[in-house]
Amino acid sequence: MNTEIRAGAATFLTMAYILFVNPQILGSVAAPGGVKLPFDQVLTVTALVAGIMTLAMGVIGRYPFALARAPVSSVAPARETSILIATILGATVLGEEDTGRRLLAGAAIVLGITALAIG
Repeated sequence: MNTEIRAGAATFLTMAYILFVNPQILGSVAAPGGVKLPFDQVLTVTALVAGIMTLAMGVIGRYPFALARAPVSSVAPARETSILIATILGATVLGEEDTGRRLLAGAAIVLGITALAIG
């Protein structure tokens, strides 16, 4: 765990310059209505996303090591949940259509994870 924390801190510090560059770039361009993004709000969102993605890389980066040390049947559901989360985000945030095929696949993933958790 110590290695992941140090790697996450190094990744965050390496990319920390984007905290100030990103708001300057995004704030310098005006939308068609003439509205510009406020520096402080873009800085806050950039910091939050950078922190969340740093934690996500620490979690996702461990997946190959988990496959090497544990049975695939106990590690594979973790990967499949990312597909389920992407499906939910696509429908709710991006407004993608929920096709019957997509809903059926999501239900199959949930049932598979439940079956592994029970058994």
